[in-house]
Parts: sequence; C-alpha cells; structure tokens
Amino acid sequence: MRPYPSDSFSPSITILRATQAYAGEKLDKLKSNYKSWLDEAEIFFASCTLLGYFEGTCPRPGSDEPRALLNWTTNDATATALLFQTLEKSEWEFIDRKLGAKACWDSIKRRHQNQGPIRQVSYLQDAMTMKFSKSIPLPITAEKLCTTVQKAYDMGEINCELMKCILLLNALTDFPHTRALISREISSSTTSHPVTSSTLRQYLDDEQMLRDSDTRHIGTSDSAIALAAQTKSLSPLICTNCKRSHHTAQYCITSGGGMEGKTIEE
Repeated sequence: MRPYPSDSFSPSITILRATQAYAGEKLDKLKSNYKSWLDEAEIFFASCTLLGYFEGTCPRPGSDEPRALLNWTTNDATATALLFQTLEKSEWEFIDRKLGAKACWDSIKRRHQNQGPIRQVSYLQDAMTMKFSKSIPLPITAEKLCTTVQKAYDMGEINCELMKCILLLNALTDFPHTRALISREISSSTTSHPVTSSTLRQYLDDEQMLRDSDTRHIGTSDSAIALAAQTKSLSPLICTNCKRSHHTAQYCITSGGGMEGKTIEE
C-alpha cells in the first residue's frame, strides 16, 4: 500500500511533548487512593493531550502512514513514561510498559477498581468510629467522615444485599480465616453467579458444624486423657505388715497380720 502523499510533510499524528510534571498524589494500593488518583491523573494527561492514548480514542495509524505511525509510537511511549511517574514504585511490577499506554492503563484499572468488600468494610468501620472532637475543627472531621464513606461507595455499588454481606464480614473480626475465605468468594462473584447473604450464611452453617465437631472431638480426647491419668494415679495395694502387694495388713496371713495363721480360702 502506497503512503499517503501528505504523510511526509503533514502527518495525521504529530509529536506531543509534555511541558509540565505530574504534581498530584501517586497511586498506591496500600493507601486505597485509586479514585482520587484517577481524577488527578485524567486531568494531567488531558492537559498533555495524551489521554486518548490511555483510553484508546487515538487509534494507531496503519503502515501506509509511516511518519504518523512513528509519531504515534513516540507519543505512546511518552504517555507510558508519564504514567509511571504518577505511580508509587510498588505499583510498577504489576504493569508492563512494553505493552503500551492503554494496556498499562487497563491493568491499573483491573488491579484497583474491584478491591472487594473487605476494603469497604474497613472504610465503613472507620467512618462509624469517627467522633467530633473539641480539639479538631468540626468541618475537618465532617470532611474526613464524608470522604471515607465516599471511598467505600466509589469501590462499587452498595445495595441492600451487599450491605448484608459487608455487615456479615464486619462481624467476623474474631474469625480471620473464615472472613478471608468469604471475602475472596464475594470478590470473585459475577452477575451470572452472584454471592448473596444466603450463600454466606450457608458458609457459616458449615463452619459451625465443623467447629461443633472439633469441640466434641476435643471433649472426648480430654475425657480419655483424664481417665488415663486417673488410672495411672491409682497405686497398687501394699501390705504394711509383710510389705507385699495386692493385699492389706487386715487380710495378711503372715505373722502380725489380721489373718495370721489362716489360709487364703479361710
């Protein structure tokens, strides 16, 4: 295919150069700041006219536009490099810059958009424990509380059924293993195979059956151990007269015994 005549002197894609550095908050999953980072990052990339490379709205030119293709490749690499500047280094290992800006962008979204109900539980717990204090201005606490609740909602819709699941998880604080299993189950749910509060209650029924079984087993073992200890503690009979075992002085037939001179039959 012959190149477009205008590609050599007026390519459809021109080189874009970022004239400003990113000054917003860097993305860090440990801080759960995806929503605030996304808002700042989108504004930054839009100001650099590079947002289309992340969203896929700036298509890659064909081989019939070699100069435009070269410019697009350069711009995509620039966008990817700028994206890395908006991330904490702990996030770098989860994206592959060689795949380009959009692939990196999509990887970040998959990693952060669905962090699961456990994080929502954490946010709602934080919000419910917040108190206004005389030492802190009231508007500051109000802003912090509302922001925390908003973070929980930004992670996914909270309807009645999900709220039941969240509260069930919240109540499992003393059962971390069960809580982790249920959390993973909820996170892996889909529209066609949703996890409901009824599903979680069935998990809890099964868990209780196992706990009851373990309790009975432990109780039986404890009884057996106690019986063995009691049996072991029973000392054999020793005659204080002849110092022999299996009888007492009252029934001893030797000299000085209660049955001295008699036979066992007597």
